[in-house]
Amino acid sequence: MVAHFNGPGGMPDGHAIFDDRLALGDISRGGLVSEGDWFAQSESAARTRFVNQIVDQRNDIIGGVNLKRDSWHAAGLSELNGQSVERAHLVYLRGQGTTIPETLIVKRLRHAALLMLPWCLLIAAWHAVAVSGLVNQGLMPTPAQVGSKLTSLLFGDRLAIDILRSTQRVTLGVLLGILLAVPVGFLIGWYRSARTFLDPLINFFRALPPIALIPLVVVYFGIDEPAKVIILFYASFFAGVIVMYEGVAQISPIFIKVARTLGASDREIFFKVIVPLTMPHILTALRVALGVAWATLVASELVAAQQGLGALIQSAGSFFQIDVIYVGIVCIGTVALSMDLALRALTRRLIRWQDRVEAQ
Repeated sequence: MVAHFNGPGGMPDGHAIFDDRLALGDISRGGLVSEGDWFAQSESAARTRFVNQIVDQRNDIIGGVNLKRDSWHAAGLSELNGQSVERAHLVYLRGQGTTIPETLIVKRLRHAALLMLPWCLLIAAWHAVAVSGLVNQGLMPTPAQVGSKLTSLLFGDRLAIDILRSTQRVTLGVLLGILLAVPVGFLIGWYRSARTFLDPLINFFRALPPIALIPLVVVYFGIDEPAKVIILFYASFFAGVIVMYEGVAQISPIFIKVARTLGASDREIFFKVIVPLTMPHILTALRVALGVAWATLVASELVAAQQGLGALIQSAGSFFQIDVIYVGIVCIGTVALSMDLALRALTRRLIRWQDRVEAQ
């Protein structure tokens, strides 16, 4: 049994799955027909049944292979695994004018419901507590009041500028932190002497909260934008370097040994083995650093900030504007979630080769 790969993109052509060498011994050893059953009957009847089974099985395989191949290329995918196959199959069915099975529609609806349910429960619980009298209504606005305040600030006041300024600071701080965290993580993960030298220092400074450094940052860098970015950089760097170090340290030595056996130099091993294997950890470090930076945003904007979501929250707290404080919190969470979802999409695209284990 020989499979030819003459289809588009190297996919097997269904009509070339079987070559001319469909011998009885090959097929029986492959488990398609039992030799005992074949010899238990008359030669002519068994041969007829055998040929019919081979034809049916051949047609089934041809249909399955061609369907996957056509679905694959219709969706523009580069590989077939997991959710990619399902998405490709849907694209193929739509292109053929075929009705999508009801089970797939139900699955999509179930997924959408699972996404929306926690938010609905959170808003319902918030509203119930706000109107129940357990908390003074002046101290806890309802979701409708916060939504109304959000709309008025977004379209009639400074909220859009505050969101932009905070996003710029977080993005710059995270990028600078990751640009330093990636090479340092490679260094301490790859070289034992570097790890011995740098690991105590990294763990010492990692334990220091960024807010504790604000007085020193003001003394050395003033109260302008660099001071705010440096605090975010500090938080992002130490969050990212730990993830990178653990990612490099967990690389299986077998990959390196195989590369050395094949004659690869240290430079080739680093760029063609280590870097691709650590790409998932680089993206994870970026996500972790982004979350830490947003969590540190309010602390960074304590440094005489006039614009930004942290400054908005601090100003509202000074004037006891509880609804504005809620608006700032909702905006921080929404922008942070949006950036994290974008990073997840980028991760799925860059490391689609990585298999993930998920419970069904």
